[in-house]
Amino acid sequence: MSANTSIEWADSTVNESMGCSGCELWQPHKGIRKCYAGAMTERYKGRPGYPEAFHKVTNFDGRMQQACGWSDLTGKVRPDKPWLDSRPRVIFVDDMGDVLDPARSVGEVRRRVIEPIASPEGSRHYWLILTKRAKRLVELENELKRAGMKWPENLGVGVSITNQGTLARAH
Repeated sequence: MSANTSIEWADSTVNESMGCSGCELWQPHKGIRKCYAGAMTERYKGRPGYPEAFHKVTNFDGRMQQACGWSDLTGKVRPDKPWLDSRPRVIFVDDMGDVLDPARSVGEVRRRVIEPIASPEGSRHYWLILTKRAKRLVELENELKRAGMKWPENLGVGVSITNQGTLARAH
């Protein structure tokens, strides 16, 4: 979690949760350890702010609320990222995991992630989620409808495609 990040297309990152139950980039039982988040978690596991293990999705209470409280950057100049000048703060959610990991219910994602994003404080920022679980986006949309919510206008979602074999995620 950082109010400032070197990621060129974001101002900040917040890890409301960290960890992943696995994908084509992280299958330690098969010797596949190509995920930067998995490798970093393995390196720092157990230290403050990190989970004990990457394969166990771990929630971190209060982080979304803290990020919602960061200053609004609308109208501000960013000398190190001029392409973001005048825009709201861009916050990448869960760069150290996958918000839509199957270890989490969509109700939990709605409560812990979407509701803070849609809150008056959270709506000052623009939030980005990247997932490898595109099919769960439909489940999340249905959960929002059940809760009487609309998809927040200040939330963008992308689907990660890592190789030819995962191209079908785009459909």
